[in-house]
Amino acid sequence: MEQPTLSMAANIRWTKSGVVWADYVLSGMDYGYRPNVDKRTARTLHTMLVRALPGESMLMGIASSLSAEAVVARMTEGVDLDVHTDWAIECEATLDSIELYRPGQRVFYLSIPLTTTGLAGQAKAATHAAWSS
Repeated sequence: MEQPTLSMAANIRWTKSGVVWADYVLSGMDYGYRPNVDKRTARTLHTMLVRALPGESMLMGIASSLSAEAVVARMTEGVDLDVHTDWAIECEATLDSIELYRPGQRVFYLSIPLTTTGLAGQAKAATHAAWSS
């Protein structure tokens, strides 16, 4: 399977198809055992968010069943980290980022396509996509 992402800068991702995406990590509004009025408010705000998104947007939720240490242990399994020092650095950075989420906690990712305006912008994006492929 070929990687569709060409490059990234902060939360902006360029793909081989020519589409540029803005990626975000979202956190849901907790309401647990709060009054019904708070639950209705949270539902209304979530509904407004989804309705405001362009049709091509992707909202994904994922829940990890593993601890951060178990994830990184699987990433380094069978890899000589003395030889692959860049991978060791990447795994360390990954550990720091996924320690923010406890096992079972749901994490939401939102990807929004950034449209190019005008014929010239669309032609440039298509040319870049064709050239990079």
